[in-house]
Amino acid sequence: MENVHCIINTHEDVSQLVSEHSLLFYNKKSKKFLNWKFESHELEFENHLFEQSQGNVSLLHDSLMHIKSFATRIYAALVETNNYPSIPILFNEQAEKYAPEFWDRILQFMERYYDIKTPPEIYKGLQELKVLGNGGLKAKPQAKKSPLKDFFIEYDLIVSTDRAISNAFVRALHDYRSEHVNSANLELSQLYNPKELYNYLRNHHWKDNIDDEFVIKWFKDPALINENNSKDVKIMLKKLAIPHELVIKHGTEEIDEKISFGFNLTGSNSNDKIGKPSIQNSEKMPSVKDFKLFKAWIMTKLDQIESKDY
Repeated sequence: MENVHCIINTHEDVSQLVSEHSLLFYNKKSKKFLNWKFESHELEFENHLFEQSQGNVSLLHDSLMHIKSFATRIYAALVETNNYPSIPILFNEQAEKYAPEFWDRILQFMERYYDIKTPPEIYKGLQELKVLGNGGLKAKPQAKKSPLKDFFIEYDLIVSTDRAISNAFVRALHDYRSEHVNSANLELSQLYNPKELYNYLRNHHWKDNIDDEFVIKWFKDPALINENNSKDVKIMLKKLAIPHELVIKHGTEEIDEKISFGFNLTGSNSNDKIGKPSIQNSEKMPSVKDFKLFKAWIMTKLDQIESKDY
């Protein structure tokens, strides 16, 4: 089989398998490769990465992931947009991180990872850029990116409202990213960190408000909202400026609207079969010792104030 990488841990005599063109063999006792000569391979880029990481495995991992992300941007320019002239500009932007002598190695990585051949004109364009020197590419100056607004408070509000609501929200976030966002435009943290991803979407896709289609998919499970979390969900939706009718109409049709969002807790229309405290429209505040009744009274008064009936 071609292009297969594997490690064989064995005490058997497998010397007959050792050859120059098949598997690579390493002897743990002698700490040497049996059929691999490092001196015949150029490892300057690898040594550079090791020096940058200073022996820290986490830093080395981050460097490799950054190369992967950079290679993805190059691949996207090649395949998705066929924007060949933009590729030398991408390398020029990364010139401080990756010296020109390593550009060919990054292209080779991209080719092997995505099983694709780089058109010769791209190598030619990079060679011309190297001759011009670092920063010598004559391209239109790019406008400075305005800093992202901070929507982290919104994210924290959502994930702290209810565990089931939070889990469904994170799943919907990644589904939306897969369907509507070009991964090449995202930083590594935005790809894997839902908080960073939400902040990106609010800045670039949902500038005015969270997308209705996203909200519908978020609350597609009718069981997400129940009598235990309905009040908290209502507060969350109000702070996020999401119409609760959107959630009721599309996501929780099987749940009674009045029960779900506590619009009527006066006993006559509420469901008392599960032991929910029943209160009357009384001006007298219940004792805080009966906390359930006290909480229901407070929430009812808040609903009355919101509906301007109070």
